Amino acid sequence: MKNKKHILIGVPAVGSTVATAVAAFTSLAVRQNSEKSCPFKFSVSYLVDVRPTEYARNCLVTQAYDNKDVDGIWFIDADMVPTSNSFDLFNLWNKADIIAGLCPIFNNGDLARPSFHYNFYKHVPTGDKKDFMPLPILSGDPILVDGAGTACMIIKKKVYANKKLWLSPKKIDGIVPLFRWLKDGAGNTTGTDDLDFCRRAKKHGYKIIAHQGVQWGHIKPVDISWMIHKLHATQTTKDVTERITTLNDWNGIALKQKGQLPVAAVAQQHR
Repeated sequence: MKNKKHILIGVPAVGSTVATAVAAFTSLAVRQNSEKSCPFKFSVSYLVDVRPTEYARNCLVTQAYDNKDVDGIWFIDADMVPTSNSFDLFNLWNKADIIAGLCPIFNNGDLARPSFHYNFYKHVPTGDKKDFMPLPILSGDPILVDGAGTACMIIKKKVYANKKLWLSPKKIDGIVPLFRWLKDGAGNTTGTDDLDFCRRAKKHGYKIIAHQGVQWGHIKPVDISWMIHKLHATQTTKDVTERITTLNDWNGIALKQKGQLPVAAVAQQHR
């Protein structure tokens, strides 16, 4: 097929390691280039650096921006486990400007919060920067969202090339300034780089779709004693019912199964 869309797969590897699953998947993606029926071609760039993730992402965006042949960038974090249906995301190419697969986010630093949630979100005005509520998976279909994680995210060129989204009018030290971690005056983190980016992209009218049927794994060590505590806590009927009530109040979603643990897990996030 002529005039294939060129997608740069950008893998930010903070440190020097990458999951075997990611290495294998990127090789598989490049093999798609030889398939005449595939409307996309793929190249891969690993960005190994000890600096924070937003610097790695900005460097990868710069590579995509400077290469006029690239039509979009597909971020794949180095600790992901891609699934066999991952290329289904490209069925949404003509329907959205930003396309995301789902990845679990583990919250093992706070016993009062759920063990994990999936990283797609609805914006809920709260008056501060912690204004995105994780959504429950209710089907295997694509869904319009206000925010999603960059662990598996496709961004079209027209988005990252829009200088109105940049954090300064020009490159900074040769790097496109697209991502940042929000900090307060004391240097404390008040928001993530992905949701800050999504918030700005939505304000400029860009459409974000998350595919509920593309659910990746996340390689992350979790303390066993903590996990046992969380499993016990989330099995109480009262706890589950209270969390579902909170989600209904905030999002107005009619849940079909009251005991659905993924729903219970996400609803507690912003209580």
